Amino acid sequence: MARRVSVQSFDWRTLRLVRQLDPDIPTVYLTVQTANSDNLRDGDWTGGLKFADHGSAPKMVKASMPPIIRKSPCAKFSVSVVENVT
Repeated sequence: MARRVSVQSFDWRTLRLVRQLDPDIPTVYLTVQTANSDNLRDGDWTGGLKFADHGSAPKMVKASMPPIIRKSPCAKFSVSVVENVT
């Protein structure tokens, strides 16, 4: 079953902990930027990384660790799904 598991989170700090515990578990970096919610702005949810310093969510993830990025097919939301390759 472990091969079918991935950990997805809007709080990137949890993904860092998962990578420390088992780097073989794929992690998925979720983002939200709306008028009421923004987990990229101040770095609280992204392990200290700030959108203003990187200019885009994919660049923030790249700064966090080397990812493979696939854009979400849902056009209504701006979400990138990121899986780490070990």
